[in-house]
Amino acid sequence: MMTQTHKRILSGIGLILLAILSFNLGKFFSEALLWLVGLMLIHEIFVNFLGKKKFSFAEFRQWLFYTTLLWGSLFSGNFKQLASVAFGLELIIHIFFTWMLFSSAKQEKAISFLKEKSSEVIFIYIYLVLLPLFYLLSFSNWRSLLGFLFILTFSTDIGAWFFGVNFGRHKVMPKISPKKSYEGLWGGVLSSWGLGFLYASFVFPDLSWEQSLWFIPLAIVAQTGDFVQSMFKRHVHLKDSSSLIPGHGGVYDRIDGLIFLAPLFVLFIHSYAMGA
Repeated sequence: MMTQTHKRILSGIGLILLAILSFNLGKFFSEALLWLVGLMLIHEIFVNFLGKKKFSFAEFRQWLFYTTLLWGSLFSGNFKQLASVAFGLELIIHIFFTWMLFSSAKQEKAISFLKEKSSEVIFIYIYLVLLPLFYLLSFSNWRSLLGFLFILTFSTDIGAWFFGVNFGRHKVMPKISPKKSYEGLWGGVLSSWGLGFLYASFVFPDLSWEQSLWFIPLAIVAQTGDFVQSMFKRHVHLKDSSSLIPGHGGVYDRIDGLIFLAPLFVLFIHSYAMGA
């Protein structure tokens, strides 16, 4: 009988192969895949987090707004200027979400607001969180940049899971995420720094080891995204955002850290002129 760990490993391999395939098929296929990820995120939030009816008219309207805004931005002559404004808004939202982790009262108020204003808020947020990925696709070395972002994010996830399962003793926020430990957190940071530095040494050889120390706060930010998602799941009594990916949960479960990390990663590559 296949265990959860086996399912997780096989699904992870499948996701890696899908990413490699999209890279090889080119930029348009990668853009279409990211657009599809956005649609699946909207569906997960609507149905599983907010308890809306499956594919209601309200969700269809979200899909339509999201698609129009996203593709309209991509073909706009001012895409990079729009993206810069979006990054700022996204960072403000993420700072607010992080603050919510430390205040139960703020969590209740914010989640009540999101439920009431879901139709006005969700598609804008999904648009904002995916825009940094589309922004990276605007560079000629987009494969190297997206590969770098994925390495930093998913090595953090894998390291946190491995060290947490095998060595986790001291809990970080047991009321929000009972299984997450400091051992897992720092294991994720170490994994991200090590694999990120190894990747950069081949793909971005001009990046020094001192500059690679930025991977440490980036890995912590990625794990903050995981805690924020756990906070939302706890309030709606969910274990996973969906059951789409065996051993992993849903799309949101898989990219919660990526969502938080992406805008800061864009600032990182600009700081060191890594985008060509």
